[in-house]
Formats: sequence, C-alpha cells, structure tokens
Amino acid sequence: MFKSTDAGLTWRNVGLRNVAGFADIRVNSTNGQIVYALGAKSGGGFYRSIDGGESWTLTLALEGRSMSVNPKDPQEILISSTTQIHRSTDGGLSWSNVNTGISSTNVTRISIAFAPSQPSVAYAMVSRISGADEIGDVYYSSNSGRNWTKRARLERYFFNKQGFYNHCIA
Repeated sequence: MFKSTDAGLTWRNVGLRNVAGFADIRVNSTNGQIVYALGAKSGGGFYRSIDGGESWTLTLALEGRSMSVNPKDPQEILISSTTQIHRSTDGGLSWSNVNTGISSTNVTRISIAFAPSQPSVAYAMVSRISGADEIGDVYYSSNSGRNWTKRARLERYFFNKQGFYNHCIA
C-alpha cells in the first residue's frame, strides 16, 4: 500500500506488503483518517485503518472481489468474495454473511454496489457457469443487502467467457 500527501508527486509505502493485490480502496467520507482496503488473492481480506493508512487491522480474511460503501452512511459496507457477500454496519469491525436469496450454484464472481440515489438499495451481479457458457444474474436488495431478489438474467454473450475474471456493477 502506497500513500501520497502531495497530490501524487511522491509516494511512500505504508504497509500491507503481504497483500498480493487490492480489489478496492475507499476513504471514509466523514473522516479522512479512516481507510478501507479490500485485499485480493494472497493476504487478502478487509483491512481497516483509523490513522490515515499508517497502520492496518485485518477484520475479515477472504479473497476480496468487490466493495461498496453506503454513500449516506460510511459505516455500512458490503464486500464480496468469489462466492459470498458480507455486510458490516460498524465500519468493518464486524461482519455478517448476507446471501439470502442468491443462489450459490456454480458462482465464479460477485460484484456489488449501493445505489447513490437511494442508499438503502444495493445491486449484485453474479457470474456463474452454465454448461459450457458463463451467464450473469443481477440481484436487487431494498434493505442494504440483507436480502436479495433476482431481477435479470444476462445470457452467455454478455460476459464473453470473462465473467469469472472481472466485472463490476454500478
């Protein structure tokens, strides 16, 4: 993890050297000293800093894929791994698994996002194997990700066999 305090002219390492890569990094919108980092692959997980990135605490170990912070409440966070969605209401200190309504069959990747216009609404895009193809399902939550309802099926040409690798929903 590198940090710049001079608009990107210089950078310094502030830790998390054990993390192979990051899926997302967010700064708390009401307190710039609080930073959230979602690590992917080796050393992955949800990391939280309360001192502007000088030190980090791992609060959930997983291979992170996607993170969304509620635009009206930065304490409410959704993160996904390859096959699971987790929700925090305390800024990432504790987590609950929130997959109610989402089929886990043949899942290859999940992306999530809060709706900026209506922060209690969240969306999830789930890619999954179907025979020789990869399809996508779009899920909707009206209660900040506690429960999910399938809204759409994206047929095989949507991902062109790349849904496991990278996709996002916004």
